[in-house]
Amino acid sequence: MKAFGTNSTNRAAWAVIGRDMSPIAHVTSNLPPTLIFHGDADTLVPLDQSQRFQARARELGRTVELVVHRGGRHGWLTMLWDIRAFAAWFDRYLPPPRPGEGSR
Repeated sequence: MKAFGTNSTNRAAWAVIGRDMSPIAHVTSNLPPTLIFHGDADTLVPLDQSQRFQARARELGRTVELVVHRGGRHGWLTMLWDIRAFAAWFDRYLPPPRPGEGSR
């Protein structure tokens, strides 16, 4: 409710503020490839939100990879071990530097 600020009790304002804050409201045909790691035991952000984001992006022909961490809450202790998957994602979707631009 803190995210809604002074309108935290104004339900009419929630729809507008919530839409502006919601990632799914910003899925467009130019969405870059997106990687989401989400715990299936997350009680702060339900897994369904990432699944709906992925489905909407796919409707527009965009790439969204959703990796579900079994038993993961809103973050998990071994999340740092996922860094290799993050790096592989960037290697796959970021173009190599042009000559003279340096290395990644």
